[in-house]
Amino acid sequence: PVKTSGPLVESAMQDGASVVVKFTQAEGLNVPDGSAPGQFQVAGETGGFITVTGKIVGENVLLAWQGPGAARRVRYAWAGNPLANLYNAEKLPASPFEIPVSPGG
Repeated sequence: PVKTSGPLVESAMQDGASVVVKFTQAEGLNVPDGSAPGQFQVAGETGGFITVTGKIVGENVLLAWQGPGAARRVRYAWAGNPLANLYNAEKLPASPFEIPVSPGG
């Protein structure tokens, strides 16, 4: 069946020095030009958002997180005119989002 939506965020969970962002509708998750997924930001315990590097692993995006403290929130393409670059196999773009980060193991 053809997907009717781009990747939709399902959850975000801290896993050590990474935040794992899980998506639905994400079969063939990719960045068309082969670069890293952009436009991701993570907020820690201080509340300020920091731009972070993403890496696609299956239908997830792993975000590097160096602190300070635990990651609290993740957002993607959170701007007036974002240069979003994350797509699924049907070439449909991921929607902007902001969600809390669950503590991990």
